[in-house]
Amino acid sequence: MKKTYLIILILLVSGSFYIIWQNLKMNNEEYEIYNFVVNKFIKPNIVEAKNDKALQNLEEFSDDFYKIDTLNLYKNNYKYSIKDSLYKISFSHPFYQQQIGKFEWETIPYRFANSSILDLKRMKIKSNYEKIIFKESNYKIRNFVGYYKLSRVVFLKNNEALVEIIKKYAGTDGGLYWLKKSNGKWEVKKRILIDYRIRNESF
Repeated sequence: MKKTYLIILILLVSGSFYIIWQNLKMNNEEYEIYNFVVNKFIKPNIVEAKNDKALQNLEEFSDDFYKIDTLNLYKNNYKYSIKDSLYKISFSHPFYQQQIGKFEWETIPYRFANSSILDLKRMKIKSNYEKIIFKESNYKIRNFVGYYKLSRVVFLKNNEALVEIIKKYAGTDGGLYWLKKSNGKWEVKKRILIDYRIRNESF
């Protein structure tokens, strides 16, 4: 009888350690994704980009903003704000239901997380970007690129994940990133543009 209790106790303890390990792993992977998406998405708008002298000195410089944007060589000193609370994507919304139906995403249940707090100390931003506390007056600051917030990461099967980043006062800006991990690095498989007004979450 005692042996049975001991086995049950061992199973419970090992199960708890497994959950803790998985949560820690998820947490680390989430921050890999947050850093990847933030560094890819937070950047100047068309006016600020055209004022960036580093881009002006390039032979490839063009009035075509999409060409400028693909260079991703912005060198001016830029400022941004990011909310430290992470929201949970609600898949009950018709927009997401449509996307699930289109792409047949299958989430990994134990990794589908609730809202949480973003540890800004774990965010590794490019050296010419500075995070500042958000105030409405920030928008008057030269080279302020915006105020952003992130969702929790939704992990999918096949080394894939979903995460959103949205920008305040931006209409259709930011989006739902469908990512895939290949050779140890996250890559964008598809970016789905969304209007932040489809959600109930507010800045």
